This record gives sequence, structure tokens and C-alpha cells, in this order.
Amino acid sequence: MMLLAAAYQRLGRQAEAEATLTKALTLRPGTTAANVAPPTTGASPVFLAASARVIAAMVGAGLPER
Repeated sequence: MMLLAAAYQRLGRQAEAEATLTKALTLRPGTTAANVAPPTTGASPVFLAASARVIAAMVGAGLPER
């Protein structure tokens, strides 16, 4: 659901992004940008950049940073 919220946010559908993220946080309380990041060991720079954009979109949808 968090990826869906990020997709809505990137599409400019802010209300849907926020509603989806709110529901996701009820399913995974305590989730923050700090603890959703994927493993980075051995990851390519392209993957790391894409992951950062997705996490930024999640934060834009309302995911707490910490």
C-alpha cells in the first residue's frame, strides 16, 4: 500500500496518496522513512536513486521521516 501511496503522490493525486498511506500506517504502525529503506549493500547507484525517489514520495504522502 505504501508503494501505491507513493505512486498516487507522484501522479499529483495527493488526497488519494494521503488516504492510502493512512490506511497503510494502520496496518504497519510505527513505520517511518528511516525504517522502510531497502538494503543498500551491493546496490547499484541507479537502484539507490530510485529508492530515494520512492521514499521521498511516501514522505510527500504523509509518511513520517522518523
